Amino acid sequence: MKIPVFGFATTRRFASIAILASFVFSNVFAVNALRPDTLNVVSRSSATAKYTTDLTQLGREGRLRENLSFENETARLIKVLAEGGVRQPVIVDEDKAVQDAVVEQLAIRVANGNVPASLKGKTILKIETAALFSNQRSGVEVTQAINELVDDAIASNGRTILFVDELTNLIGSRAANTKLFKGITDGKLVIIGGSSETAYNERI
Repeated sequence: MKIPVFGFATTRRFASIAILASFVFSNVFAVNALRPDTLNVVSRSSATAKYTTDLTQLGREGRLRENLSFENETARLIKVLAEGGVRQPVIVDEDKAVQDAVVEQLAIRVANGNVPASLKGKTILKIETAALFSNQRSGVEVTQAINELVDDAIASNGRTILFVDELTNLIGSRAANTKLFKGITDGKLVIIGGSSETAYNERI
């Protein structure tokens, strides 16, 4: 089955179909490629400690399982991230496990240094959206936590890539209330999104 999204398409032999797409917030915005000039160690907020998982570290520790079934999707994800520019990659699939698997393959490659120079030394942080939205008691608290996550990522000077497995929770009308949108449009933040096909088509 082939499903084109924004010019991208992928064919898979499995029930789940992982499609790497891209979204552009507006034609007037451009996300510049982040320069990996220096590795800065920055302190992390309590929100980052509580609501993210360092996939790259798990890759270094051998705690992620290599899955060659997603070789093509992983290569395309790496290509989009390495190119930078106005695109932020989105993995579209009904199964979150598929979205996770593709990003985990990326994290393994980054951990092993098997990526283009522009991605070497990066940290892939997965935002645990289920925990974020279930534990926070109000929209204000959620916004504050997201802003702290974004601040930490920006403070890393391009070393951190955020993986948002439920992208539609953080864009659209919600985006105006957080720093995430501005971080991307200012070229200071890179994210990998995850979404179901329905949500992607309707909201992104």
